Amino acid sequence: MSAISTSLLSVFVTLKKISYMSEALSHISFAGIALAILLGLSLNITSTIFVLFIVAIILYISLQYNLEESNVTMLLMSVSMAVGIILLSFKKDYVVDVSSYMFGNILLINKEDLYWLTALIIINLLFIIAFYREIIYTVYHASIAEFYHVPAKLITVLLLTILGINIAISVKITGIVMITAQLILPGMISLNITRTIPKAIIISVLFSAFASAFGFLLSFHFNLPSGAVIVVVLFVLFLLSLSFKRLFLKEH
Repeated sequence: MSAISTSLLSVFVTLKKISYMSEALSHISFAGIALAILLGLSLNITSTIFVLFIVAIILYISLQYNLEESNVTMLLMSVSMAVGIILLSFKKDYVVDVSSYMFGNILLINKEDLYWLTALIIINLLFIIAFYREIIYTVYHASIAEFYHVPAKLITVLLLTILGINIAISVKITGIVMITAQLILPGMISLNITRTIPKAIIISVLFSAFASAFGFLLSFHFNLPSGAVIVVVLFVLFLLSLSFKRLFLKEH
C-alpha cells in the first residue's frame, strides 16, 4: 500500500526534480517521531503535523527571503535530525534502533497504519485527478505556468504537503532508504519506458507494487531484510529500464 501511494507521486517528483525533498522530509520526520515517543503521542499524527510544519517553514523562508528551496530544506533537515536526537536523549528507557529507522520494520504495522495508507492512496488519486493539468504545467516549468495563469505556487504547496504526509506516515514502516527509493525509482523507471504521463503513472504504480511483492518473497525465502531487498529489486528494474530505453532510442 505504501508502494502504491508513493509511486502515484513518483513521476511528478522526478519531473519536478525534487528527489532531494523526499530524503530530506524522511529525515525531518525523525524529529516528529522522537517527539511522539517522548510525549507518548500517536506516531502518525505527531510526525505528520511536524513534517507539515517544517514544509510550511521551508516554503515561507524560500519565498519571503528569496533563498534556494533546496538549501533551506537541507538546513532544516540537519536541525530536525539534531532536535530528534536531543529529544530521544530525554527518554532514558528508549534504545534507538538505527536499522529499523533506515530500512523500516514490517512488524510495527497496525490497523491504524493501514487506514492511513488507504486514505493516502485516495488523497493522492483525488489530487492527481482534480489538478492533473495544473500539476503537469507546474512540474515542467513553474514560471511559464504562472504566465498562463496556472496557480503554480499553490500546486507546489499542495504537492509538497501531500508528499510530506506520505513520507510522515510511511517512514515509520518503510524507513528512510525505502521511502526515498519508492518516491524516486518508480518514476525514473516509468519515464525510461514511456513519455506519456498517464501511462508513466500507471507503469510507476505497477513496477513499485511488483518490486514490493517480489522483494517480500525474496526476503522471506532467503531470510533477508525486506526493505533493503525491495530497494535492490527496484534498482535492478531501473537498470533494465535503461536497457529498454537504449534499445527504444536506437530503433527510433
